[in-house]
Amino acid sequence: MNILINRLTISKNLLIFVFSLLAYSSTFAQDTTINLDELINETQHMSEDPDVMRLVWYIPIEYWKATFEGDPTISQKEVEEIIDVLDDYEMFAMLDGTFGVFGNIKYKEKSETKRGLTLETSNGIKYYPLDDNEINDETLTLLSLMQPILTGMMGAMGENMQFFLFKGKNADQRLLDPLKPNNFKVNMMEESFNFELPLAALLPPKFCPEDNKKMKGTWSYCPFHGVELKGN
Repeated sequence: MNILINRLTISKNLLIFVFSLLAYSSTFAQDTTINLDELINETQHMSEDPDVMRLVWYIPIEYWKATFEGDPTISQKEVEEIIDVLDDYEMFAMLDGTFGVFGNIKYKEKSETKRGLTLETSNGIKYYPLDDNEINDETLTLLSLMQPILTGMMGAMGENMQFFLFKGKNADQRLLDPLKPNNFKVNMMEESFNFELPLAALLPPKFCPEDNKKMKGTWSYCPFHGVELKGN
């Protein structure tokens, strides 16, 4: 029973971390039209296996745009520079650990997680995370700055939060476009995490013509009245 409580507490702490990021981001993103709460809910998946602490967070470039562009402490030029550094990649943040007998977590080394990691698109093509020598120095520096922040917020969890980058563009076409219909999955050894695109948080909302209630931009019909939804 105590071990179960410990595991539930750890999972709760992880959610606190997520919403801490939300609180920080939302403070500076009041002028944006993107709901960061909804965006993070759509892009974070946790394992349902009670014996592991495994999280996959897809971080599209739109997340950084919404976060930084609403931050009054960062100039537009600085925002553009940050986005330019990240724009060539698809970024994922991951936790990969196993619960011990007494509720402690043994985290995998990044190299071990990387060996079993692939990004698989809807056409069945698998992509592998980039090595450091395939990532530009500015991006590596930015990632290194994130780690101590996460460690300060989460302790061991933050210290073991691992960032993986995949080649994000081919002939200026994005590998994953969160604004277009598609799906992909992240394979971590024996477990897969499925993501559906487009992301509703990035689309304009739709409205039910019956009661004018706001609905997700990815929906075509009202789930309550069965009528076709309308845009703004």
